[in-house]
Amino acid sequence: MSTHTLQSIHEFNLAYLYLVRKICTKDIHQGMRQFNLTQEGASKLLSLDDQALTRLARTSCVMAQFDLKDHELLTQLAESFEKKTRNQSVLSQAREAISVL
Repeated sequence: MSTHTLQSIHEFNLAYLYLVRKICTKDIHQGMRQFNLTQEGASKLLSLDDQALTRLARTSCVMAQFDLKDHELLTQLAESFEKKTRNQSVLSQAREAISVL
C-alpha cells in the first residue's frame, strides 16, 4: 500500500471518528443506530480525547462500514462531490461535511 493511500485512510478514519463522536455527543442513541455501535462502543468513543482518537485512526483499515444500496442516494452524493474542488483533501471535505451537522 502506498504512503499516499495510507495517509488518505488515516485522514478518512479521523474524519469518520470525529463525525461519529459529534453525533453521539448530540444524541448517543441516534449515533448508536446510525453507526451500528453498542452502548459500550459509543461510550468508549465519547471518552477518547483528540490524541487518542488520532492514534485510533492511524490504522491501515478503513473504519467505516458503508451500506450504500440506495442507487438514488449514491447518485446524488456522487454528483455533489463532483462539483467540489478536486484539489480539496479528503480531510477538508469531511470537515466541511461535518460542519453542516
